[in-house]
Amino acid sequence: MGEYKPDKTSGAMSFKSCLKVSSAGLNDFALVFILVCLSGNMFFLADGRDAILYTVFALMLMLAIALRSSTIHKRFLLVAIVFTIIFVGQAISLSLIPVITIAGFFMKLVIAYGVLRLVADFPKTFVYVMAFVSVVSFLFYIPERILSLFNVDPRHLFLPLSEFMNVTVSGANERIHIGIYNFQTGENASRNAAFFWEPGAFAGYLILAVVFLSICKERFTSVVTKSFLSLFTIALLTTQSTMGIVVLPFALLLFIELRFSTPISKRNSMIVILTAGFLLIAFAISASKLDFVGEKIVRLYSMGVNQDAGWQASRFGAMIFDAAYIQVHPLTGWGQNMETQFQLNEDMDRFALGNGMTGFVRQMGLLGMGVFLYASWLGFRSCRQAKGKTSLIVFVVLLALNGEYFLLYPLFMSLMFLGLGKSGREPVLRNGYA
Repeated sequence: MGEYKPDKTSGAMSFKSCLKVSSAGLNDFALVFILVCLSGNMFFLADGRDAILYTVFALMLMLAIALRSSTIHKRFLLVAIVFTIIFVGQAISLSLIPVITIAGFFMKLVIAYGVLRLVADFPKTFVYVMAFVSVVSFLFYIPERILSLFNVDPRHLFLPLSEFMNVTVSGANERIHIGIYNFQTGENASRNAAFFWEPGAFAGYLILAVVFLSICKERFTSVVTKSFLSLFTIALLTTQSTMGIVVLPFALLLFIELRFSTPISKRNSMIVILTAGFLLIAFAISASKLDFVGEKIVRLYSMGVNQDAGWQASRFGAMIFDAAYIQVHPLTGWGQNMETQFQLNEDMDRFALGNGMTGFVRQMGLLGMGVFLYASWLGFRSCRQAKGKTSLIVFVVLLALNGEYFLLYPLFMSLMFLGLGKSGREPVLRNGYA
């Protein structure tokens, strides 16, 4: 395992230095914040606004890259070529060319690449953005939870604003969204979704924030790193997301430093591994007793196996549903167009599926998932992560994908282009496992 060698010109950042932000830093923050909003903020995605915003933002990024006279990186070209081949294969096998769907996919791909190309230090900036989003969510979540103890419900006071924005979700799954926060109701009333479409989405992006914090932790002081980690952990717990709770321990393993260069370091590393294994088992046993973890997993598994009503919406049910499609078109998939991706089940009234990992394989085939995983692996390696740690990071990302359809949005797509920051000024980090 390589050792981190701090840059003498820039030490670890304290809270005071964190508050000193340059104009370039503000620009980077704005770009990443917009990327996050376009990947989950209901206000940005509802009422057909997403198509307009994706188009405008993609054109702005392309113009900014052109003005910087930046060349198109070969990794982006290779990724774009592979997905072009996938769409050609789909057109041949499905006898359909959904131009709008394909254009939308490449628009998101351009956004993912453009932000990563223009932002100097994406991991650190993303940590800042998710810290900001988490704090803002607490400004609404904590008072609302406290008032609920006194049987006071302030959520519907915001209903007129939500209706004006045209982002209200009515019915059994009512959501009251006000742009900067998404109030949950009914069974999900106690869950924190921040401004994302649901709490599970917030949890997935928090997991990604923990991953990036593990990558750039040497750029902060120990106190700042622990503060960020505590903030993300608490925020994730408030989501009450089964996926988030299950994946968090694996993400926390990324903060463990293992060294095998000497007999003593090997012994110490083995002790750390055994201790971490014991703690994971203890955590799994404890978490399984929570209603929204153990009981929920058993219930969803039973639904999927028995194909009860709504079975395809569960994680396990979606795996079974997707497997049938993957067997028919394993290499290039069924596309992301509604006319093609559910052709084997045209009699089903609702196609609300619950597994973003197998769902992406169903849509884009094993070739699409393969290029995402390989390019993401290269991206994390470009952030100076050792092979062992990079592999663990990709495994954590895969686990997170089981929660939501994150690959329908540009944020997770951007993982394929990590390490391509402007002027080659990615942070020099050497962490991980040999």
